Amino acid sequence: MRDTSSTPSFPSFFMPLTGPSMPLSRVFAASAAVCLAVPVALAQTPSTTPAVTDLGQVEIRGNRNNDTEVRRESTASKIVIGREEIEKQGDATLGDVLKRLPGVTVQGAPGRGGAIRMRGLGGGYTQILLDGERMPPGFSVDSLTPEQVERIEILRAPTAETGAQAIAGTINIVLREGQRANPDDLKITRSQEHGQGSNQLNWVHNL
Repeated sequence: MRDTSSTPSFPSFFMPLTGPSMPLSRVFAASAAVCLAVPVALAQTPSTTPAVTDLGQVEIRGNRNNDTEVRRESTASKIVIGREEIEKQGDATLGDVLKRLPGVTVQGAPGRGGAIRMRGLGGGYTQILLDGERMPPGFSVDSLTPEQVERIEILRAPTAETGAQAIAGTINIVLREGQRANPDDLKITRSQEHGQGSNQLNWVHNL
């Protein structure tokens, strides 16, 4: 008679696979059951999910860095000569006022107007505007007196609005309020440049 007191007891799940009384088919069946049970047990183990950190709302902003826009908005490319500065110089003609502006040259006899140039380029590359409009052909800036001018704007950089005639720049002469309704003026002026004096009789027709 076999003594089973020292034989360890196994659950039915892990029953011994050896013994003289166990058929070979039962050994294979028990082995297959063990192999199938292990993945099931592993599948039931809960998986740990890494914690997700909430960064909140992220806002990204960018500024357009366009060379044309930067040059267009730059104060260095636009100079404004106001009424106070025009009166302070005491010039007799508007041409004399323009000669004092930086980067502007006026060629011609004193008091007789002349070709207005900017940045050393020819007169055809400088655009002269009156209240934002182009001057008619043959119009001389000396037909206007400094007293009629409110301010002078100098645009040293060409833009799409000024066109191809403003490669050197644009000079916009802004008249004072009510000057267009004033009657015509007759004014005698005397200018002097490089030691040469010139008397001139100006008849100013207000536009």
